[in-house]
Amino acid sequence: MWGKGKRGTPGGSGATTLEKILATGGLPAVLAGAVTSLDRGGARPAYAALRGQIAGPAPSFFTKFLYFAGQAVPPGHGLRPLILDRVLSQRIRAVAARVGRDSGRPGRDGRGVGVGGRGLVA
Repeated sequence: MWGKGKRGTPGGSGATTLEKILATGGLPAVLAGAVTSLDRGGARPAYAALRGQIAGPAPSFFTKFLYFAGQAVPPGHGLRPLILDRVLSQRIRAVAARVGRDSGRPGRDGRGVGVGGRGLVA
């Protein structure tokens, strides 16, 4: 499930990244908490539950976990997660800025980046 893309990862190979992920203290609890957040509130709280909690991977790695976990969560619990690689993430932010909406990406103050406080998605 954990890939390394076409150019590898800045921190090393896919195996190096996997070692960092597996060395995260409390990893099963972190992943279970994200799935619980996904089940109760959809994609946005699930992304927030994983942000900064797992050593090593960028969002394009942990969003793969959420994408596949989201296939097991019954519909009607908010939006299903997307795999957010760098390109898709940049495009979402650009569209959000163009239409005056919040991209959902936390800024330095912890609030979403964008205008008007309304999310681009839900």
